[in-house]
Amino acid sequence: MLKLDRVSKFYSTNGVVTAGFSKVSLDFELGEFVAITGESGSGKSTLLNVISGLDSYEEGEMYIFGQPTSGYGSSDMEEYRKRYIGNIFQTFNLINHYTVYENVELVLLLAGYDAAEVRERVEDIIHKVGLDEYRNTKTSKLSGGQKQRVAIARALAKETPIIVADEPTGNLDVASAADIIKLLSSLSKDKLIIIVTHNYEQVEPYITRKISMHDGRIAEDKRFARSDANAENITGDGGFNASPGIYSEGVNSEKESSEKNRIKVARQGKLSKGNTLCLGTRNAFSLPAKLLLLLFVFIFLTTGTFASYSNYIGMKNGISNSSWGYIFNNTSPDRVILTKEDGSSFNDSDYERIKAIENINYVEKNDLLMESNFEFTNVPKSLVYGSDSGFDNVMYSDDGTETVMLDGEEVEITFWEQAAAISMDSMSKDRELVKGRFPESKEEVLILIEEGGFLDDNRLDDMFNKYAYLESNNADFPSDGMRVPVKIVGIGYSTEEEVNARRKSTMWHNITMVMTQEGLDRVEALPLVATCITELRVGSNILTVGPPPWSDIWLVADSSVERGKVIVPQFIASFLLPESSGAMDIFNITNMSVELRTRSKYFDRKVNFNIEGTDEIDTRVHIHPDDLWEMYMPSEKYQISAMLKSDLYNVETRALIEEAGYKTLYLNETADKQSAIEKALMGAMRIIVLVILLAVLFFVVYFITKLIMKSQNVYYSTVRMLGGDEKACSGTLLAELLVIFHIAFVLCLGLLLKVKFLGSNILPAYFVRLVRYIEPWDYVILYIVVLAMTLLLAYRYSSQMFKKTAMNAYREEV
Repeated sequence: MLKLDRVSKFYSTNGVVTAGFSKVSLDFELGEFVAITGESGSGKSTLLNVISGLDSYEEGEMYIFGQPTSGYGSSDMEEYRKRYIGNIFQTFNLINHYTVYENVELVLLLAGYDAAEVRERVEDIIHKVGLDEYRNTKTSKLSGGQKQRVAIARALAKETPIIVADEPTGNLDVASAADIIKLLSSLSKDKLIIIVTHNYEQVEPYITRKISMHDGRIAEDKRFARSDANAENITGDGGFNASPGIYSEGVNSEKESSEKNRIKVARQGKLSKGNTLCLGTRNAFSLPAKLLLLLFVFIFLTTGTFASYSNYIGMKNGISNSSWGYIFNNTSPDRVILTKEDGSSFNDSDYERIKAIENINYVEKNDLLMESNFEFTNVPKSLVYGSDSGFDNVMYSDDGTETVMLDGEEVEITFWEQAAAISMDSMSKDRELVKGRFPESKEEVLILIEEGGFLDDNRLDDMFNKYAYLESNNADFPSDGMRVPVKIVGIGYSTEEEVNARRKSTMWHNITMVMTQEGLDRVEALPLVATCITELRVGSNILTVGPPPWSDIWLVADSSVERGKVIVPQFIASFLLPESSGAMDIFNITNMSVELRTRSKYFDRKVNFNIEGTDEIDTRVHIHPDDLWEMYMPSEKYQISAMLKSDLYNVETRALIEEAGYKTLYLNETADKQSAIEKALMGAMRIIVLVILLAVLFFVVYFITKLIMKSQNVYYSTVRMLGGDEKACSGTLLAELLVIFHIAFVLCLGLLLKVKFLGSNILPAYFVRLVRYIEPWDYVILYIVVLAMTLLLAYRYSSQMFKKTAMNAYREEV
């Protein structure tokens, strides 16, 4: 039945070749109970591994029923083990986290048995080896003798014609060892039993053949007639005759063919898909520590993929700030700029109509304030800056304090910060404050700061319940003399969402001022005078006044100028009144009518003033501050901003706004102004970034998974020894990872949907924003991507397992 013809096994370690055994020729027949003996290192265990197909051989030929096996590949050798070999290992090689039933069941599932057949057969085999009461006990809790009985039961379950056992009693007490040998002897009536043993006296009464090895060669091959103790086992089904005879080198092909036909071999089926899923699910939940670790890894993989994809979508929807750099400072994606179709101003009914539109968070009536930062100080800016915009007017004392003269008194500079102004409509009135209250009049402000920022408690105490001055930060000279005094009546912390919204803007400020609507209207004049273009008209002559790059001439507030007049320097007067040259002294013109016209995206207003000339060398037009207030503090709003709850739905929201009769400008539209080449390059860049992120994520997860799954290497090596092929191992591994992946995906999906629709106070605002980019079809795409990565993980891991023989893979793990 089984023949070895001059077979040799060699090992190569660091370039040194050693022989496991050499030139071994043996012939085995059904019904034999063979003991292989010899001192340690003689090659007996190596010979057993070659016979059982766990290890390869390099020389000679091994035949099974006359068929040579030297040309067998790994799949052929797996089929050989599955059909012909049942293994009993010295170290048992049981799946310790499986029960007795599950260990025996495993080999039947690998052989292709269906669920209906398995149960009755497993129960019968467990009964035969006397382990009925331990059926549902994990093998890790059994004694050595009981474990060996499970190993024998597992070998019996396959119904293979050959059972090989390596030191099956080496770890057992005398009584247990005797029981095991008797059990093996009883099995040899219709099988070939080959055992390796150091204790020959223990098996001598039962064996029919003794093979002794020395230094890798056969030293003795002796057959015996069966004793009375085992005579009852001589014949069995098939009428096998085990009478002694002389070992023959010849091959009787007719005999082998006949023997093969009457010998029952193990089933040649494959592990079914259903049983693959069952084993994978069992493995997923059998080790809680491994399950939790892998679950964490797959949650990391899933959320990492979600974040990478969301970042890709976010980049796709990203705003090109540079396109609006000269016009808009605040390029928040939550902002939609509105004007009316007929060019008229907004009124209360407009505000209510817009706020009622779905996805509108609030309406910012003072649109210009979204573009503006202010100097927020306890002293006027003009008292600090000198002629060259340096801090020339500051006086420094020995203790390091900085002071300036204000109304004849020396005042210490206690704070000087950048600030932005927002409406109270943008936040809840139930908000908890650090100290103070919400503003109630136009002069009062609540300041919001970032918790843990640079403003400490001492500085906050210096600011609280004190007056501060606001001056425009948009230009150096136009706001000279233009300031708004405000009283700090409350202090609070900005929420994480507010901090992130501020960071999305291109502006930077340390303080956010919350003001009443009347207060915002008052403050809005500061940036208007600094940013609007003003036309000085005398008859048909027009002179443009405003900040660079439109003009080098500025308006400046000067309380010494008489109300209703403007004072212009010589070169401006000569430009406005060229026809008066020689007719009158242009530097003493009085009561000449001059029209000041403001032109901006916010409003258009005409005011008539008298003009007075001066021969001073100046580049500024002087006007009384109250006249500037009246001229630049708009009583009507021609442009506002609607702030979105989620910029993901900006297209739908803008459509609803436009249906209501308003014109919209969304800064994201600048992307449409890119050329086809720019769009293609940006698109390719986004894809490259996404692929790189996913690749890095995959390899990080792969190496972590590989470390965690190392605990399963023994399991899969054992499965291979039991006849599991590559498809069975990789399928079981894939099923296990898919079960854990789906649990992780469902958990992440639930969390993400909760964040998307209900928000989160725990997760960072940036993460919440990324989640909101994901649409329903994106979840399908993400599922497919993470599923593909899981399949690739399983493929890479399983392919590594089958690069080695089953025995070599097992040796590396034990």
